Amino acid sequence: VGAADPGILRPLVRPFAAGGGLTLAYAIGLALLVRKDMPLPSGASKAFDFRTAIIFAALVAAFSLISWAIIAWLGQAAIFASVTATALIDAHAAAVAVATLVASNKLSASSGAFAILTGFSVNMIAKAPAAFALGSLGYGMRVTAGLMILIGGLWAGYAWSVLLP
Repeated sequence: VGAADPGILRPLVRPFAAGGGLTLAYAIGLALLVRKDMPLPSGASKAFDFRTAIIFAALVAAFSLISWAIIAWLGQAAIFASVTATALIDAHAAAVAVATLVASNKLSASSGAFAILTGFSVNMIAKAPAAFALGSLGYGMRVTAGLMILIGGLWAGYAWSVLLP
């Protein structure tokens, strides 16, 4: 995002600081609660699946192209719909698209920051069902709680930056 438009980072400092700080506190709290005698996972695991990576890259490319086309066709009115749809697949692609619009003066930095936070929030909410589907109930609850803390922190930081510029 900063490479596309460094100016977009300024209105995102407080939201990212608040969200990151609260999430770090939550992670430290969970780490302190973990018992040392918990069994380690057994069996082989794959850290990287080439087929999944290719499918994900294709989805990101397709959604980025669709997002760009929607914005080009419908203009600024479609930015938030486009960011939301793109963020369901990849928050980074949505954020870079917004930063590019800010860099080309088609969107203000404050509106861009709002759009990026909206995209990140949508992306985090979309991860919650996956956490329940891929893990135990406890795992899903811990991940979802962390995601909600992150989202709450982002928006608290945004409110902080709007109320106390």
